[in-house]
Amino acid sequence: MGVCRHWQDTIAAAPYLWSSLSLSHRNTQFVELCIVRSQDAPLSISLRVDDAFVGRGEGNELSWVLDLITLHRSRLADVNIHLDSRRTPEIRPALDRLAHLLQSSLPRLTAISLARTTDGIVPDGLLKLDPLCHPAMRRVELAGIEFGRHGLQISQLTTLVLRNIDKGYLVLGVVTSVASLLDILEACVQLRYFTYEKWQNIQRKPVDPSRIVSLPEMRRFHVLGYLADIGRIMPHISLPRQAALLLDVSRYNLANPSPLGAILPRRSTHSAALDEVDVVKVHHHNHELHVVAFSRCTYDGEVALRLAYPYTTSYGDDIILLYNILRGFGHLFPSSLQVLIFDTDVERITLEDWSLVLRTFPGLTGLNVHDISRTPKQFLFAIASALEPTPTGVPCCHLQKLRLTYAPQKVKRSLKMLRALQIALQKRAEAGYRLPNLRLEFKQQADDGHTVNDALQSSAKFLRLQRGFETSTGSVTIIWGD
Repeated sequence: MGVCRHWQDTIAAAPYLWSSLSLSHRNTQFVELCIVRSQDAPLSISLRVDDAFVGRGEGNELSWVLDLITLHRSRLADVNIHLDSRRTPEIRPALDRLAHLLQSSLPRLTAISLARTTDGIVPDGLLKLDPLCHPAMRRVELAGIEFGRHGLQISQLTTLVLRNIDKGYLVLGVVTSVASLLDILEACVQLRYFTYEKWQNIQRKPVDPSRIVSLPEMRRFHVLGYLADIGRIMPHISLPRQAALLLDVSRYNLANPSPLGAILPRRSTHSAALDEVDVVKVHHHNHELHVVAFSRCTYDGEVALRLAYPYTTSYGDDIILLYNILRGFGHLFPSSLQVLIFDTDVERITLEDWSLVLRTFPGLTGLNVHDISRTPKQFLFAIASALEPTPTGVPCCHLQKLRLTYAPQKVKRSLKMLRALQIALQKRAEAGYRLPNLRLEFKQQADDGHTVNDALQSSAKFLRLQRGFETSTGSVTIIWGD
């Protein structure tokens, strides 16, 4: 399909349409055309240096690219380079030249992304980005690139991403202690987005307990690493209430009974922001247990807090982790919490644990439980008993909405569980605390759930239970899922 002359001329005369260059595949004629047509527009370049790119010879391909970059370095605005070649001796001179080029005066450079995925490919010396040479710099992303302790002190940075890879060799230069990490953050006072990924233990050098680094512009603070390392970092970080805090544990020992307290100590300066959390969700995702907290005050609808804990596929590991998290809820979240959501295997959560959760959050207005276990037999008994009035009062007396979702396995067992729930709700109604809204959703199992749901739905006992729910609650909604 052809393009008319008018649009050809329009496209050719638009500099910004020609200012993004991929240099991984040499095409000198096209690149030179882009350079000419981009006029004086800021240039964005991307380059992947792998064995195929290096080819045979002495790094001529990379030298050609460096010649081009050097010639137009005053126009560089965005640089993205991925080093992935093991032919280090052939390209070492070119890599050293690249390092010197990136550390020279680049007045229009706003973003730089450097990554390496092979050992022994780091240019001689440590990378250093100077605010005098890079006055427009706003975003830096480094993965496996060594830099000196003072190599990232650029006060105007708004985005900083530091990642390494689990290859067993030193990465990120001297940034191997909490103190050196704090030095970098302290120098970048305008940071809005920060990611730090560390797959090796941080050195346990002493840090002044009173040292606090304030990041007043922060919007998202993300750390991935060992649980103990995250716990050593967070007491020294002060974030605004609107910031999203994402903490991903790369390795968790089930023998640690306090996964919440260890990762985010109560003395953390971020505790005040957590006092404004009103919704908490616990769910599974790719062999991780996530705890997600929401607050109305965060930027752009971001979560206020997300904690991620890995677990093995061994039977019961996920339940032990869930137990430990439930018992630490009161340590982290305010008693004024309004909505609690479980989208996980709740079958083995005991009456004791449910009672503890309800006592911890007496102001709950919503409880949403989605059991994902394949053999739900007991969980409704535990929830029903926890909701029943006691001699000292009615648990969660402000509860407005109760939503329960599971896949019935046996008709008789399901009827017994639902009967226990109906009795508990009836007792709450008699005590003057009628539940305004009940929602029951019955999923079907992949194999025979459809038969169980049909039998349950047509059961005379279930119809009587449904009438009982209607008299003991303000409204009841029953959904038969696919």
